[in-house]
Amino acid sequence: MQPTTVGLCSATLTIIIIVSRSAVLSALETGYVRGTEDDDAGRLKDLKCAYLFSGLTYMRLTKLMLEDQNICTSIAAGMVYTGYNSKTIICTLYDNDSDEVKIGSLWILHLYIHTMPNYHEKVLMNQQDQRARSQAIDNLIGTHSYVIEQLQKDSARCRQGNTFDTYRDWHAVHVMQTSPGGKPGLDELQGAILRNYFGTEKMLKTNNAQSTFGRRCDALKSRQLFMNNLGVDNEAKSNLMYAYNVQVNWHHTHVYLDYSWTYAHKLLWHKNSLKNVKRYYNMHIGLLKVIMCRLTWKHLLYVKDYTGTNRVKYLRKWYDLLIDFETMLRIDGDPHIKYLTTAMYTLAKARDSIVNIIYNLEEILHDITSWLECEATNPMTLDGREFVQDCMSKEQFSITKHYLKTSSRIPIERNSLVIAKTFLCYLNVIFKNVDFDVIRSLTDYIDEINR
Repeated sequence: MQPTTVGLCSATLTIIIIVSRSAVLSALETGYVRGTEDDDAGRLKDLKCAYLFSGLTYMRLTKLMLEDQNICTSIAAGMVYTGYNSKTIICTLYDNDSDEVKIGSLWILHLYIHTMPNYHEKVLMNQQDQRARSQAIDNLIGTHSYVIEQLQKDSARCRQGNTFDTYRDWHAVHVMQTSPGGKPGLDELQGAILRNYFGTEKMLKTNNAQSTFGRRCDALKSRQLFMNNLGVDNEAKSNLMYAYNVQVNWHHTHVYLDYSWTYAHKLLWHKNSLKNVKRYYNMHIGLLKVIMCRLTWKHLLYVKDYTGTNRVKYLRKWYDLLIDFETMLRIDGDPHIKYLTTAMYTLAKARDSIVNIIYNLEEILHDITSWLECEATNPMTLDGREFVQDCMSKEQFSITKHYLKTSSRIPIERNSLVIAKTFLCYLNVIFKNVDFDVIRSLTDYIDEINR
């Protein structure tokens, strides 16, 4: 096939994809009268507005349940968890997440729905003291109200006339006019929640929402959103801390990471705007960065004995590993990793010294460890204790054996490059089904509401 023919086919395929996508978007059910959307972006905005109005109706109705002392909290909590399909909804918007159509406050709604069960079971139901229980309920309702507030801010950009914007009409009939004492009964509330739920489900089915699932929907589960609950996975934390001979005095880092998970699941968002959730991510990404920085320090000590093309070769290999680390965790733009990748380049060009880079590494580690309460700035020693089996899990030992089979016996190859590769490979094991693109989108939203 001639190059011009290939180019023509490629262009034709692109046009077909664009036309096909446009046809799908034009057929979307959005809760608005058909034909009122101007373009594809407009239809996506309208779709998001349908989700926002549906979410607002659901949250306002469940808030009435939570506030009614005659309704069992467990029933209200159950309706909160099951009354809105946020996972599917975010899947349908995720690939179109842009400056024009952001997931926005649907993130906080999704996180609330999937954090609430843990809060209800571990915090609310375990309170024996009535005062503490009342405080726990106040925090729950306060956070519930905060989520409503964020949805309202987001929906203020939506135009009127959406069929899911039903709460005011329902409230006027069932609360203001007919309900004794202005309080609708449990049956009325459950009926309204279910009508809203099934209406949304019908729209999702009409729009073939399942076609957007892929592996991303697994990544939206609570466990995966919290990095497979690394904060409370003591085995995985120990494996990370002690298997790679990074020579860090971890002190009580285990405990701090565990507490960060517990704190992230406390519904105090009306007081801290999700900063407790962002702290969880910062601490656990920080843990991984400490390990990668210490491995970099070790590698530089080995590189020190090389000159010429061999030095350049080993610096380039480490540069590639740093890029792999950055890409895996989706932390592009991280100033610490950016410094290290640049340092490998400048060192290869003889524009910097190993002594200077290690000095800056100490500063970076001091910065990262301020939240982890560990000592990671002590000098590294090349003691050759990289393959102590007692410090490794079965998975780690299996990974290590695989890399050692194809590795040279040169110390820099075995004790530095192989160890770094096994570390990155083990991250793939413990973060199975975790999508760091999804986590990045969530943390970007948290940053946005705290600006």
